[in-house]
Amino acid sequence: TEVHSASGGEQVTLKGTDGEVLTLSGAQMEEMLEAFADFDKDGSGFISADELKAMMRKLGHRMTNRGVDALMAKVDTDGDGQINYKEFVKFVMVQDGGGEDGGEGAPSTRITGPTGESASASASASV
Repeated sequence: TEVHSASGGEQVTLKGTDGEVLTLSGAQMEEMLEAFADFDKDGSGFISADELKAMMRKLGHRMTNRGVDALMAKVDTDGDGQINYKEFVKFVMVQDGGGEDGGEGAPSTRITGPTGESASASASASV
């Protein structure tokens, strides 16, 4: 993780285990941290399958165990069975169409299971 200042404010660069680089503004980073904390209920620094399923339920979307397992496999790029912060950010930014430019406004978490189950919430929303 690298932090540097630019003319538009602070930017944070995250390098994933797969070598992909994502750049977020300081404000986007704060929003992503808040959203990650909403999912990471036990404060372990990781999102478990149970935490993911509980958050989907809280957002009003019921995902089957199979759907949660498939989503975990997609997002968990290092294969450790849980979602870390970098994996979460990468997934949200890809789903949101963001990337190195970060896009405009707050990223939204949009999670779609393999059978079309989906849920979304603003990354800045307190859920």
